[in-house]
Amino acid sequence: MNFRLSHLTFLVCLFAFLATPGLLAVPANPDGEILLGEEGNQFKARIVGDEWVNYIEKDGFTIVQNEAFANRWEYAVQSKGGVLIPSGWPVIADDVAPRGLKRHLRPAETYEVLRSKAFPTEHARANDSNPHLDPRSGMSHKYEPDLVSGPRNLLFIRVSFRDRGFNTTADDWDQIIFDDTPNVKSVKNYYDDNSFGLLEVRGVRHTQANHPNGIVTVNLNNLDHPNTGRSGMSSGDKYRIETRWVNAALAEASRFVNFANLDTNRDRELTLDEAVIYFIVAGYDASSTANVPNVWAHKWGTWNWGDVMVGNVAVNKWALNGELVNGDRRHPMGVIAHELGHLMCSLPDLYDIADVNQGMGIYSLMAAGSWGADWGEAGGTTPTNMDAWCRHIMEWSQARDGRNAGQLNFDGALAHRQTPVLFQDSRGNDEYFLVENRVPENWDLGMVSRLGRGWTGGLLIQHADTTIGSVGGNDINSSNQPHQGITVVEASSANGSLLARGGIQGHVTHLFYEGNNDRWDNDSTPNSRYWDGTNSGFGLYHISAPGAVMTASTDPNGGGGAGVTELTNGQSVDGISLASKQYRHFRIDVPANARNLKFTTSGGSGDADLYVRYRAQADEHNHHYKSTSPQSTESVAVSGPNPGTWYASVHAWNRIGNVRLGVSYELPIFSTPLTSGSPVAVSGAEHSSRFFVLEVPQGASNVTFRLAGGTGDGELFIKRGARPTKDDHTWGSERPGNDETLSLDNPQAGMYYVLVWGWSAFDGASLTGTVTSANTESGDGSLNGWGYDDYRIEVTGGTIQAEVSYSGWGNADIYLWGPGGDVVHEVRTSSNPERLVFDTNGQSGTYWIRIWNYSSSSIDYALTYSYR
Repeated sequence: MNFRLSHLTFLVCLFAFLATPGLLAVPANPDGEILLGEEGNQFKARIVGDEWVNYIEKDGFTIVQNEAFANRWEYAVQSKGGVLIPSGWPVIADDVAPRGLKRHLRPAETYEVLRSKAFPTEHARANDSNPHLDPRSGMSHKYEPDLVSGPRNLLFIRVSFRDRGFNTTADDWDQIIFDDTPNVKSVKNYYDDNSFGLLEVRGVRHTQANHPNGIVTVNLNNLDHPNTGRSGMSSGDKYRIETRWVNAALAEASRFVNFANLDTNRDRELTLDEAVIYFIVAGYDASSTANVPNVWAHKWGTWNWGDVMVGNVAVNKWALNGELVNGDRRHPMGVIAHELGHLMCSLPDLYDIADVNQGMGIYSLMAAGSWGADWGEAGGTTPTNMDAWCRHIMEWSQARDGRNAGQLNFDGALAHRQTPVLFQDSRGNDEYFLVENRVPENWDLGMVSRLGRGWTGGLLIQHADTTIGSVGGNDINSSNQPHQGITVVEASSANGSLLARGGIQGHVTHLFYEGNNDRWDNDSTPNSRYWDGTNSGFGLYHISAPGAVMTASTDPNGGGGAGVTELTNGQSVDGISLASKQYRHFRIDVPANARNLKFTTSGGSGDADLYVRYRAQADEHNHHYKSTSPQSTESVAVSGPNPGTWYASVHAWNRIGNVRLGVSYELPIFSTPLTSGSPVAVSGAEHSSRFFVLEVPQGASNVTFRLAGGTGDGELFIKRGARPTKDDHTWGSERPGNDETLSLDNPQAGMYYVLVWGWSAFDGASLTGTVTSANTESGDGSLNGWGYDDYRIEVTGGTIQAEVSYSGWGNADIYLWGPGGDVVHEVRTSSNPERLVFDTNGQSGTYWIRIWNYSSSSIDYALTYSYR
């Protein structure tokens, strides 16, 4: 039974929780959606743009704060000088914008003009360009493949000011930057995985106590926070303010870091192979919150040599981000990885800097992928892979030549360095295509938030034109160019396009796969032509179903068609007679779970050869398997065939007559379903196998299997998720006779497969599978800020499980009190739903489940919980 208590807010508890650093380690909303306005007139808005051009929109209309009034937001209009100013029309939460206002109003100056003001000197533009290219050389394109590898010594300097301190600790940042524990989501692991170990991220050594390598903290108690995150300040003013506090922060950091020793070649300048400097600025990051004081995450550099110095060493490049995002949470690692893509790897932005469309969208770290998230995560927790183009120009991937390749296999993007396929001809590095398989694994789990949990993979085709944009202009993907330089060839745009005005960040149908679009060539939609309309000659056909491994063919006739004979399981074809060097082609559809696929030829006269291929027609040059003995008896066996279409071709090495072709495959032995508590009769011969299966639902407290009665000796073996064998099982009972019992407490949900194996012949036995379910109850309610609800349960032992989902701007956490009145377990992450699982280890008594709203905003929640 349970009792629900009314919620109260205890200030003592509140302050105790706020003092816990771990509660702040939750990244921001990937959509940049924020809550603005005053109490009684709060509304949701969206942050738009980047560090050089940014503004805020509500329902597509630009809004600005009228500083003459406290917390008053108004719709924006342009002044005669093109500046965004308040219109006098206040923003009302539930009202539409006044008629006559323009949507998506922006500052009059273009991104390119504003950015040119941010890099006004030749020195500044040289700092901002590709490191492998002199920006004065006049080369026609800017991104030649060039290896980026070796160690990178990173120094993160945490900077606080006299009017703003830190909410987070150095250890908080170490967790998402330098932690190299496998599968931990950190900057170090991200670059190790995407570079295949070629680029090593490591922390600079220093002498500051209680700080991990690579992170130091300084306090500029003679300077106020710069608060430069929002547009409106000139580039000159921003540069003056930023270089002032950057110089001061470096001077303070020099108490703990020997910068002269970092300058290993003694040229009085820190280059990226010597040290990479990154600042974490106390306060907020304007890319995801309107709270102040703020900065906007960016990479920048000096306008003149010597503008930023630490001792006698020049620092010409750096990057930074604000400490906190919306909800006072620590900034996520995805944005850090993105800014290091600029600073450490000299990659350009691949979103549309003109903010008309999404550019590469979720498919690249250098676009919306920096805000990637798995299902239920906050944006930026799982940044998506570096796209194939980024890995290609840094030579982290070694793309295979796709021209006339025949059958191509595509493993997942980060499976190994050779996963992408390159389609390139005499245009060289000016214009080409790259193809890779994007699957929901590793860092690409960050695409689940956009592509959905049903996405299982697909081929992403990129069209690269590196002649677009200007050297050092970061405009290769600007929609202000004749066309964007690095784009997705969208298999279908029926569900939205990346490149449409206000386009979407990604959709599973942008990927090529069977069932969506399985062809790409000169005449398909979309096509493989160059931007000038010329036929590239490239094509992919018979693209397979999505999965961790995909296939495609560069041969339009590679998938069979006319002259291909359909076969069925167990069928034989007699009387195959062919002149020398001729073929006869066959195909068969193989279902999932089939095994031991076998093709054979036999009988007749002459020398027949046998070629077999998956998903495309086979011949002596294109095949996966072959048998070519000097006779007509051939055999090809595939023990674990992929489901789908298999092709077999009989080839006459010399004239053949009356040859027989046979094909067969095996299907799994049927497992008899069990019903909980209902016995079934079972008998068998010596060493025989009888299979059964029982479904165990979520929340079961016990499942018991019992073999009893009859004569002989049957043994009992169990395995979850797959059929067991006598030698491969999870649980077993091998007592003499038919007296076997296996009892499993707190079993995982799933299908439990049972093998009754005959040690000797057995007869007249019965098998029973019994599932015992836990008590399952539910509750729901609304919680104001910092409020909670309690649920009382009487437990006899076993596992307690609770799951709470919620809506609103708050954050639901779960606490569990035991019979002794102490908290025995707690779950306080940003996940939605939040889940708690606790094994009581047999301790019975009264337990309390508390749903606590860790936020000043209200939430509505729904709770389900089970126990016994």
